[in-house]
Amino acid sequence: MVTTNKSGMIAGSLVLVGVLSGVTATPSAAQGQGNPGGAASQATVSGAPQMVQLSKTFTLNGGSANATLLFAVPNGKRLVIETVTVRAELSDGEFPSFAELTTNESDPNPGLTAGAVTRVYHEILVAPQGLTVDGKTVFVGTHPIRAYGEPNTFVFFQFGRNNKGTDALVQVSISGYLVDA
Repeated sequence: MVTTNKSGMIAGSLVLVGVLSGVTATPSAAQGQGNPGGAASQATVSGAPQMVQLSKTFTLNGGSANATLLFAVPNGKRLVIETVTVRAELSDGEFPSFAELTTNESDPNPGLTAGAVTRVYHEILVAPQGLTVDGKTVFVGTHPIRAYGEPNTFVFFQFGRNNKGTDALVQVSISGYLVDA
C-alpha cells in the first residue's frame, strides 16, 4: 500500500507558488527607495540598476607588489560591489602577503596626494589550489562582499607576495552594480 503525506505536498506546493510569484513580481519605486538591504533596494528611480562586471589581469614583473585601477565611479553614481574573485600564479616557494580591494580612493594615482574621502581596504583571502602545467602555485579566492565606491572615486586592487625576482600573473574580477547617489 502506498501512502502519501498530503499536508506535506500541499505545503510544498504553496511554497513553490510563493517563490514563483515572488520571481515575477515587479517592485514599485517606493519599495526600491525604502527597503535598504532587500532585493528591491537595488532598483533605481529610473528602473533597473546598471550592472558592472569586469576582470583585470596584470603581471608582477619581478616586483613584490602592485596596484591596478579597476573602476572609476562616475559622478552621481555609487558602485555596489557584491563579489570579488582573485587568482594568482606564483613561483615555487612564493605566497601572497596581501590581496586587497581599495574603495573610495580619490586619487587615480594612489599615494601621490591625500584624498578627501576616506579610503577603505577590503582584505581578500586567497588559498592554494594546486599547480599550473609549468609548476606555478595557483592561489584563488572568491568572496561575496558588500563594498561601496562613492561618486567620483576609484576602485583599486592591490596584490603583494613574499618574494620578488620572478614574474607572477594576477587576475581580479568584480561584479556589482551602479545606483544613483
